[in-house]
Amino acid sequence: MAKIALLIGVSEYEPELNPLPAAVKDIKAMQRVLQHPDIGGFAEADIKILENPQRQVMEEAIETLFSERNKDDMVLLYFSGHGIKDDRGRLFLTTSETRKNSKGELIRATATAASKIHEDMENSRSRQQVIILDCCFSGAFATGMSAKDDDNLDIKKQLVETNKPEEVQGRVVITSSTATQYSFEQQGSELSIYTHYLVEGIEKGTADTDNDGVISVDELHEYARKKVQEAASAMKPGIFAVMQGYKIQLAKAPKSNSKLIKQHSDNDDLSSKKQVDYRHLRDLLKAGKWKQADQETLVVMLEAADRVQKGRLSGKSIENFPCTDLRTLDQLWVKYSNGHFGFSVQKRIWERVGKDLEKFIDRVGWLQTGMFKSEYRRSYDEYSFTINAPKGHLPAAYSIKTEKTAISLIKAVYPMPLVVASTLGLYDLDSAIKSERLNETLFFRIEACEL
Repeated sequence: MAKIALLIGVSEYEPELNPLPAAVKDIKAMQRVLQHPDIGGFAEADIKILENPQRQVMEEAIETLFSERNKDDMVLLYFSGHGIKDDRGRLFLTTSETRKNSKGELIRATATAASKIHEDMENSRSRQQVIILDCCFSGAFATGMSAKDDDNLDIKKQLVETNKPEEVQGRVVITSSTATQYSFEQQGSELSIYTHYLVEGIEKGTADTDNDGVISVDELHEYARKKVQEAASAMKPGIFAVMQGYKIQLAKAPKSNSKLIKQHSDNDDLSSKKQVDYRHLRDLLKAGKWKQADQETLVVMLEAADRVQKGRLSGKSIENFPCTDLRTLDQLWVKYSNGHFGFSVQKRIWERVGKDLEKFIDRVGWLQTGMFKSEYRRSYDEYSFTINAPKGHLPAAYSIKTEKTAISLIKAVYPMPLVVASTLGLYDLDSAIKSERLNETLFFRIEACEL
C-alpha cells in the first residue's frame, strides 16, 4: 500500500484578497512530519508540494493525486489558504490568481470548486481518502488576527457525501472550522493555529490519546480541536466521515511519547462546578483500583448532578450534567488508564460503530450471551475490573445503577431471552432500555461539552 500526499499552500494573492504568510510554512511543516520515517512514513517522492499555484496547475495536481491510484493506496490532500464561496454558497479553494469582480463576487474561473475535488474523489480507485482543509477568507476578525473561512458553507455536503459509499473503505474531511464560524491565522505566528496543533499532535505523539502507538484521523481531530479552542474559542474545527474514515491511520506516535504518557503528574485538574472533591477518585485510579474507582465515579456523579438522595442518575440529570465536572472525570479516567477507559473513549467507540447502542455495548464487553443466544447486559459483578478489560469497558456503574431489577437474579432463575422474560413479567425491560439510553444521552452531553 502506497501513501501519497499533495500539500497545497497559497500565501500570495491578487489585491482583492489578503496575503497569508503562514500558508506556505504550513505545508512545509506538514511535509516534515509526514515524511519522517518513524512518524508519517510517507516516502519523500510520494509527497508533492504546491506553493502559490495557478488554478489549472492546482486542479491538474489534485486530479492526478486521485486518478493514478490503486485501491489499497492512502491519499491525503492538504490545503492551507483562503476559502471562499460564490453567490450560490458553493465552496471554492483559492489559487494565486483568484479574483473578485467589481461587485465583490468571486470570479469562479480563478478558483478550484469543491465539487471538482469531490468528482476526483468519486472517480478514484483509492479507498482511503483524507482531506485536511485549513481554509480561510479575508476580513479582520480581531486585533492581531486575520479572519479565515466564510460562513454558510456546507462542507459536509460538498466534499464528503458520495454516490457510491459502498465502494469507499474510508473517506474523511477535517476542517479548521465549521460552516458557520471563522478560523484564524494569528499574526506573528509561524503557522496557522489549526495546522500548528495538527503538526504538534503528530510530531510529539500527543494526539495518540489511546496510547496504541498510532494516530488515527479522529484522534488527531480531537487533539487539534481542543487545543484550537483553547487558543481561539470562536473556532470549532469539524470532522465529517464516510464509512470507516475516522479510523484511517495517519501516523505512528513517536516511541518517546509512550514514556511521557506514563509519567503521571499529581498536578491534576480537579475542577468542579459543584464543589465535588475528586481527590479520592484520583487516588483510586492512580492505584489501579478500577472497581472502587468505578463505584466512586457513580458517587461523585450523583453529587455533581444533585441526585444523591435519588441514588441513581436520570436522563435529565445527564443532559444538564456540569461540563466542568464531566471533563474532570473523563480526564482522570483517560490519564490513569493510559487512554483505555473514560467517557470520551466510550464516545469514540460509539461513533465508530455508527452510534448503534447494541453494537457499542457489545464492543465494550458489557453483553453476556445466554443459552438462547440472546445477548443481554451483564450483572455488575460480572464486569471486568482490570486494565485487560475491553477498551471502553469502564466506567460502567453510572448506567447500570438505573436498572431496578438485578440482571444477575434474572439470569440465575430465568435463563431465557430478556424479551421473553419481560413478556412474562419477570424483568423490567423498560428500565433496562432506559439504562442503555443513558449511555447515549451521556455521549450527546460529551459532544455538547466539547470533550
